Amino acid sequence: MGGVSTDKIRELILSWQMMDAVELSRGSEEALLALIDLAREEDRTTKMRALAALGEVLKGTDRKTKSLILKNGFDAIVEALNEGDERLNMRALGVLKRLVGETPLGKKQLVDLVDALASLVSRGEGLAWLEAVELAAKISVPSPPDGVLSRMASLLNSPNLHGKALALRLLLNMGQPSSENWGLILRGTAELLRSGNPLLVEAALDALADILKLPSTAPMEGVLREILPVLKELTKTADNLVLRARAREVLGLLEGALYSYYRSRPGEARNVVKKFLNAGLIDEAMILALVVGDSSLLLGVDGEMQPPDVLGRTFDKLPGSPRGP
Repeated sequence: MGGVSTDKIRELILSWQMMDAVELSRGSEEALLALIDLAREEDRTTKMRALAALGEVLKGTDRKTKSLILKNGFDAIVEALNEGDERLNMRALGVLKRLVGETPLGKKQLVDLVDALASLVSRGEGLAWLEAVELAAKISVPSPPDGVLSRMASLLNSPNLHGKALALRLLLNMGQPSSENWGLILRGTAELLRSGNPLLVEAALDALADILKLPSTAPMEGVLREILPVLKELTKTADNLVLRARAREVLGLLEGALYSYYRSRPGEARNVVKKFLNAGLIDEAMILALVVGDSSLLLGVDGEMQPPDVLGRTFDKLPGSPRGP
């Protein structure tokens, strides 16, 4: 269908006939490009309507159309994330959630998107950060450029908890956590779990579940030290039953991850248990010994069993366990 002007598309999206513009854009490259141009306009109403129409175009569309929007409109959509208007931010995030994932991003596109998302969450505006985290869950890049990794490390090191949640999700979608960022990931996750904000806690639990499902090559001592205590506490004190149930579910994944990691590393398990006993971290030492099924790990440095009252007990009966007395 030829002869579709930008003015015609503008007229449609600013009236009650937006779906007519959507149908035109699905069937005509010229109409789609005109719609993309409208997403660049300074007028906020026009830009918002154009983004809403693009979101409708992307519902159930083919890869060719997605590629066309990615090539010609990605910069305009990402730029809308820098606007100080939460409604506009949310529109742009909705479009991007439908656009990325199946359609691979170029290096510059990825850097620009991560920068825009980082800037967005740093402003802490409403619930846009939650949409940003959901968008981040759809971005999968096996080998992210250095600029992206350094940006995420900066977010994990910042005091901004919303930024930590975003960086955590992005890192998990970019391959196995490396030894360089493992400590940052664990500390950031623990901070989110302790935040008292149900949405941040839920985001952290979801990320932690994904971490614990990965075949870990990074030392699990940090998981025991940083994550286990706060996770156990959440099973008893989280704001609602849903979060408590989710915390218990993730605690089960943690048990499985510990067993998978330490069953082939008995020497490392023994060293960690001794380190915990010497540091007074009795619960953590007991849990590790019981998870790997070897109570002899509780032999202290002086050769005596410490503490004897836990022998024969199971993980769910440990002091402080969510399933214990």
